[in-house]
Amino acid sequence: MDIKELLEDLSKKVTDPSFSELAKSFRSTISQTRGLSNDEKRELYQQFNHLWDERKAWLENLKHEQEQQAMELDYQLDAVERSLESPDFIEQSRLFEKEFRKIGRWADEQKHKLWDRYTAIKEHRSEYIEKTGEISGTMKNTFETDLLSIDTVFGGAPELQPDSHWERVGSRIQESRDKLRDIRKAIDSDIDLLRHEKRILFELVDTVRAKIKETETLTFQNHGKRASELYEEAKDIVEHSNPGKAAEFLKELQSNIRMLWLKKGEKDKYLNHVEELWAALKDKRRQRKDQFQDWLEKQKEGLVKLKAVREKAYETLLRVQKNLEDNRQRFSDAKSPDFSEKLEIWIREGAAKEADIQKSVNDLDKKLAEIEDKLKKHGMNEVHATAAVSHRESTAEITPDETALPCAEK
Repeated sequence: MDIKELLEDLSKKVTDPSFSELAKSFRSTISQTRGLSNDEKRELYQQFNHLWDERKAWLENLKHEQEQQAMELDYQLDAVERSLESPDFIEQSRLFEKEFRKIGRWADEQKHKLWDRYTAIKEHRSEYIEKTGEISGTMKNTFETDLLSIDTVFGGAPELQPDSHWERVGSRIQESRDKLRDIRKAIDSDIDLLRHEKRILFELVDTVRAKIKETETLTFQNHGKRASELYEEAKDIVEHSNPGKAAEFLKELQSNIRMLWLKKGEKDKYLNHVEELWAALKDKRRQRKDQFQDWLEKQKEGLVKLKAVREKAYETLLRVQKNLEDNRQRFSDAKSPDFSEKLEIWIREGAAKEADIQKSVNDLDKKLAEIEDKLKKHGMNEVHATAAVSHRESTAEITPDETALPCAEK
């Protein structure tokens, strides 16, 4: 490489560590080069000296920058020292060491002072850790005791809990979850706990949370199964039992569904099913009411018709009895044997007819009494029942099988 190429290379590497070696090479080469006039050498030296001045200015600026960095690191050490009793000490120390390695050799004196100060702070930190290790251990034991005291089985729930206690299971699950959250916050904010002991406690927090979740999942499953059983039972009762019993069961079912520890969506689903059963029960009540009204109208109509039949039968009975009485009187007054014989036959026939009609009247009275008893049970009476039927129905032509008895002429 000739002298001019060396000079050009130097101009490109003013800030490069290889500048010094290239400068030596330039001086050696220019002194050995022949054929250059003094003026040419002088001009080359002037260019070289200009580059060297640029190099010195750059080095001076670099030294100033490094010294400035050292001053800034001194302030950063203040932050490290302030965090000596804080969990932030490790992070502050890492930041200091990272920036310290960036300082070049031009600030060696400042670097030595900074490192000595940093070493002293670390020694103080070790003394603090040794002193606070016992405090951290005590706090760790306290938090462990609190965590292990959290209820994660809830009295054997859900297998060992009766229905009346299921609501308590849900509340206790929530209480355990809240207590765990509060303890975790306390661990996270405790400045006396060492980092590795915090990590152990957080692992225990995760273990307790998993146990609570496992029990809650099992509770969801068992309570969901119970909700399904209650719902199926309610469907059967609504379909096959009387409305009063069904209504009582649905009220109890709604209370149980709200009490059971179910997932929100599942609880809403069953509550909607209960509303559907209430609607079905309402339809059933309306149908039964309509059926009862039909039955009631038929009973009232039957009552009026039976009364009409009974009245006609009774009128017939009175006529038969009157005719029978007349024939008996005539028999006692008869003088003709032939006529007495006829009267005797008529009297026997009249007595038989009287007995038959009396039995019919008695049967009708019994049927009327039965109907009136049914109506009384439903708040009706004979007057109401009779008034509810039209005049046309009350005068319908319904007559018993009637045979007129002969009567002798005077």
